[in-house]
Amino acid sequence: MTRPKGTVGEKMSMTFVMTLDQWAQFRQFWKVGLNGGVIPFNYFDPDLNEFFDVRFDPSASEDFSVKERGPLHREVSMTWEVLP
Repeated sequence: MTRPKGTVGEKMSMTFVMTLDQWAQFRQFWKVGLNGGVIPFNYFDPDLNEFFDVRFDPSASEDFSVKERGPLHREVSMTWEVLP
């Protein structure tokens, strides 16, 4: 995973490689915990030792995209917007 730096007002792209179980948990978190990507959430930047409020990029056509990465993994890409 590439880890972006949280900068207020900036957009940051991230890609995760997930097992099928992690993918199922992420989909449930997105659907229920984030209300389909509408609700902001905290992202902890371990390099800066700070929390940032982020949400899925509202200007994107979709909250995330997913590709197969072998039979047991999925590559999930998303863009977040860092909130003030």
